[in-house]
Amino acid sequence: MFTNEMVPIPMNVHGVPDYAWLAGAKAGLATRGNDIPEWPWLHFLDGVQTVVSALKGLEAVEPGEEPKDGSVYDSLGGYVSVTGKTTDLGFSFPVPRRGAAIIASRLPGVEMMWTAGHLLVQKESIGAFQRLVPLRGPIVEEVSG
Repeated sequence: MFTNEMVPIPMNVHGVPDYAWLAGAKAGLATRGNDIPEWPWLHFLDGVQTVVSALKGLEAVEPGEEPKDGSVYDSLGGYVSVTGKTTDLGFSFPVPRRGAAIIASRLPGVEMMWTAGHLLVQKESIGAFQRLVPLRGPIVEEVSG
């Protein structure tokens, strides 16, 4: 059984990994490619990669797509937790235009803009975004700081 101490990922009430979140994280890992992250990202991403690799048959869920099990918000949380980057204006994550439109339609109170292949969540809307989308890992401290 996995625990939050061993692997920094969300668990459901039964102590089992949240498959929708992990499906989004798997898509995020593929999007990140082979870039070398800085600490503490390295520890977080290694933990996520370990769990995703152990779950045979877990299909990646791209941003805006519906996961087989769970919520589109949970899968988006996994994706953004792995790919998100802070900026002076808020935080952004890579997403195709079609995915950006779907995400924006599901988060009507969140101010976002799509630019250069990234969706930017503006600082004023980070709280509203986080109330719906479960972010984990270093991005949480970065956007809260």
